[in-house]
Amino acid sequence: MTIATNIQGAFCNVDFESQNQLNDFILDLKGHVFHGNDLTYANLTNANLIGANLYRTTIVGVNLTGTDLSDANLKEVSGFGATFTGSCLENADLSEGQLNTADFQGASLVGARLIYISLKESNLAEANLQNANLNFAFLQKANLTSADLRGADLSNVELSGACLTGAKLEGAIGLGTKKGEIEFAKKLLAIFKSRKGYLEMDNWHGENCKTTHCLAGWAFPNETFPGAQASRMYPTLAQFFFKSNEEAMDALRAVASGELSVFPN
Repeated sequence: MTIATNIQGAFCNVDFESQNQLNDFILDLKGHVFHGNDLTYANLTNANLIGANLYRTTIVGVNLTGTDLSDANLKEVSGFGATFTGSCLENADLSEGQLNTADFQGASLVGARLIYISLKESNLAEANLQNANLNFAFLQKANLTSADLRGADLSNVELSGACLTGAKLEGAIGLGTKKGEIEFAKKLLAIFKSRKGYLEMDNWHGENCKTTHCLAGWAFPNETFPGAQASRMYPTLAQFFFKSNEEAMDALRAVASGELSVFPN
């Protein structure tokens, strides 16, 4: 029988005697070169892609659940909505990839290179990112709940709107401190109570930039776009950068009291 797969440019209209034979064939792609191919919506569940070369490959909507991509080259891949649930990407290179809204829940990215990767609104809950390099990564509104970021390099990362609840951050590089975040929250609450300044979450800066800012704007009032810096300095508050004034105020009170923090005790 002839089975047309949607692994475009790699395995199209290949003759196989059965679907099982096709599945067995797809499962072992160790070291395969997909350089620049279009794998849109391909199903590569549980495949062996150890050391594979997917440089500049299109992986929109690809299902890579349980796939072994350790040591693979995924530099500059493009694929919103791709699924990597439970996959192994240890020591893989995903630098400069465009993987917004991707699902990495429970995936292992130990030692992976994610420099300049875009993971906006992606799900990295319970992912293992120990010692991963996320320098200059874009993680706006990403879900990092219970992710393991111990020893990860978060220098220059963008975490505005990202949730780090329950994340392990011991030894992570590039973030502020729990003490600094508490002091910042207390300072803002005192300013607002005295009416010497105001909180406005609709804009980075208000019309009178000396007295009205959002949370990020208060952190870095002289910056035109303060979100990235503020999100690293105050990661607990970062998840509230796109919330209402009321939610932001509640967060400030919780952080100031020590009740709310993503930092280890």
